[in-house]
Amino acid sequence: MRINLNAKTFQNIIFFSTIWVFFSLNSKFLRIPNAEIWRWVLLGLLIVLSFITDGKFALKPPSIIFFFIIAVVPSIILGINQKESFIKFLSFIVVVWGGYIYFSSLNSKEEMEFALKIMFFIMIAFELQSVFYVLIGRGYDGSRMTGNTTNSNTLGVYSNLAFLAAFYWFSKCSGIKKVFFLVLMLVSSYTSVASGSRTAVVTIFLNIVIAWFVIFRKSFIKYLILLPILAFIGVAVFGDLKVFGIEALNRLVNKEEGVTRGALWDNGIKIWKQYPVFGCGYSVSRYLNTYDVNNKYYAFHNSYISILAEIGLWGVVILGIGFISDIIRMIKIFFSDLKNEKTITGLMICILMIIELIVAAWSESFLFAVGSTEACTFWMLFTWSIAYSANKKSTNAII
Repeated sequence: MRINLNAKTFQNIIFFSTIWVFFSLNSKFLRIPNAEIWRWVLLGLLIVLSFITDGKFALKPPSIIFFFIIAVVPSIILGINQKESFIKFLSFIVVVWGGYIYFSSLNSKEEMEFALKIMFFIMIAFELQSVFYVLIGRGYDGSRMTGNTTNSNTLGVYSNLAFLAAFYWFSKCSGIKKVFFLVLMLVSSYTSVASGSRTAVVTIFLNIVIAWFVIFRKSFIKYLILLPILAFIGVAVFGDLKVFGIEALNRLVNKEEGVTRGALWDNGIKIWKQYPVFGCGYSVSRYLNTYDVNNKYYAFHNSYISILAEIGLWGVVILGIGFISDIIRMIKIFFSDLKNEKTITGLMICILMIIELIVAAWSESFLFAVGSTEACTFWMLFTWSIAYSANKKSTNAII
């Protein structure tokens, strides 16, 4: 027998609080006190409530958990810091399995839609916070915009997510609401570029192109987006991106800065070559990085090189099989919905966000470090899509 609606409502409040606290980890001005502790307390409470409100124990984990365990355990046993690796290993399982438990406890189209909207709302709320601090002149770090985030690259990621969240509601609304979300999409595009993050420029460009094609997918108008694409490529190849006067575009052609990040990646490859089969230990590769900044261990700014150095070829092949198979399945569902549905679905936006974060992870080390905002967001979206796909098979529900 299921618990009444009040318990379900409380569960949603805890989920909202959990995601908000994780986003707060990267807040510069509106940071929640002791957010590092609260993120785990709230997530644990969410899992317990999910057991209670669902009326049963959702013990079966998603398949990615099995691939992760097989891939990572050898690196923990043979790695340079077994204690830290094991703690981070448990953290990953708690976040991914916990998210899946929560989403699996949602038994209807409306409940799953509401959970996804909670994440979308938070993405937009944090974008509006950043806009506010930009307007009052506090959201900058030199020539790069930071908004309410701790660094420009984080703002780039947040803004891309906010763009897609606004795109979801833009496709659902009409009148003044539609205008509001269109403006928010434009603002998010601007803050993505003004962040100076090269990856954010690439992903927002892709998001704009995808949004245009999706909106006009049944009209010849969709091909008009090819004109600015060709113009941009022409300037990039035959001209100089500096003519746009945009910091992120300048940084795309800044060889000196590119070498710096390249040096980080080279260090990551060197570490992998020292531990080629099982890696140096899950989540501890930074301790071996010879590139030192302010006497702090420095991440490699590439999630894929980091995980290669940490779990070796054994782990990457096994984890890659599980990870890529799920991604391919999501992409197939995306194109199926794009072809068959008249409106934008929540699943489509969720998958676009997942792909955007996968691209962003090429220049940041967050993807498998689940204690971070970006990684938590990614794996919550990832597990939502898995749980929803399973729910869709049984209910044929479309968000």
